Amino acid sequence: MAASTPTVVVTGAGGKTGGLIMDQLLADKEHFAARAVVRSPKSGARFAAAGAPVAAVDVASPDAQTALEAAFAGADAVVIATSAVPKIQKVREREERGRRRRARPPTRRPLPPHLPLIL
Repeated sequence: MAASTPTVVVTGAGGKTGGLIMDQLLADKEHFAARAVVRSPKSGARFAAAGAPVAAVDVASPDAQTALEAAFAGADAVVIATSAVPKIQKVREREERGRRRRARPPTRRPLPPHLPLIL
């Protein structure tokens, strides 16, 4: 891999779209260095096996900003292929169950401060 090979970070690499993008980048290692950002180590295992760096990040955790900054460090480009729908849907389902039980809705952990968009 040449020193001038651009590093591309793909968020949501464990999903369908992000996975397809990672596959294309890994197939062209001569021109790109791919880095995966996933929700769990299991969803990034195939990229790690292919030699790509993988960062498993829970965006709702207190150390998410530090983990994302490390994943994005030195990147030339970022592909954002994430979806918040699964997390939002689970929160809504818990809140609905809480309302039905006449209980308070669960408290949500605050999200980390907004990260700058890297183009």
